[in-house]
Amino acid sequence: MRSTTRHFLSLVVTGAFAALALGTSKPSPEEAKRRADEQAQLRVLHDEWVRKVGRGYEKISGMARAGIAAKACDGPAMLALAKESHQLRLPTVHGPYLARFASANKSDWQEDTGKWAFLTDSTFRGHFAKHASDRDAYAIDGTARFIKNDWQKNRFLIVLWPDDERANRLPSIDGKKSFESGSFKGWLVMLDSVDESVVCQQPLSVDSSEKVTSGQTFNKDPQKAVEKDFQDRFEAQIEAALPQKVKSTTNMGSLLK
Repeated sequence: MRSTTRHFLSLVVTGAFAALALGTSKPSPEEAKRRADEQAQLRVLHDEWVRKVGRGYEKISGMARAGIAAKACDGPAMLALAKESHQLRLPTVHGPYLARFASANKSDWQEDTGKWAFLTDSTFRGHFAKHASDRDAYAIDGTARFIKNDWQKNRFLIVLWPDDERANRLPSIDGKKSFESGSFKGWLVMLDSVDESVVCQQPLSVDSSEKVTSGQTFNKDPQKAVEKDFQDRFEAQIEAALPQKVKSTTNMGSLLK
C-alpha cells in the first residue's frame, strides 16, 4: 500500500474516532437541561448564603457597638441543630473579613493578604477572594457545593472579632533582636449561617509567650519563630473557648511546625 494511501486512511480513522468522542461527550437535551437547572439552583444557594452571612456580620457589628456580653456555647444544642452526633469541625473567620458579605461594592472582594489573614480558614478565604460577578460559573458551582456540603450543613462559623483592630498587634523582632510581643483582644463569636443568629460569644485574649525558646527555628528565622509561637497560642485559646465536640478546621501555627 502506498504511503499516501495509508496516511489518508489513518486520517479517516482518526477523524472517525474524534467524531465518536465528540458525539458521546455531547449531553442529551435532557441532560443539558438537568445540568442547567442544577447550576441555577446552586447559584441561588450561593447567593442566598452569602446574603445570610452578610446579615450575620451586621448583627455582630451591632452587638460590638452596643457592647458584647459573654454567653456560653451549648455544644449539644449546636450538634443537634447541625444534625451531627459525633463532632462539628468549623472554620474560623476573622471578623473584618466578613464585611465583604454585607457589601454591594465589588472592590471590597479582594484577596486577603493582611497580617491577620491567618485567622480565616484558608479554604474559606480562597472561595470568597473575588466577587461572584468576577468568577466563572464553574468556580461558583464549586463554592456552592462547598457551602451545601460543609458550611451550610454544619451551620456555624467561628468568628474571631477584634475589640480594637488598631490595638491588636503581631509579634515582631527588629534588626537588633528586640522583641515586641503579639496581642489580640476580642471575642470568639459563633454565627449560625442558616438562621443568621449569634448563638454564643466568649471573650478571647491571646498574647505571645513571655519567652520564646531559642532553637534551630529561632536561630534560622527569629520572626517566623515568634509568629509560630503566637499562632500556636491562638489555636490553644480558640480550642479552650469552644465547647466539647466542637473543633476548628483552621491550622495556624501548626502549619509552621
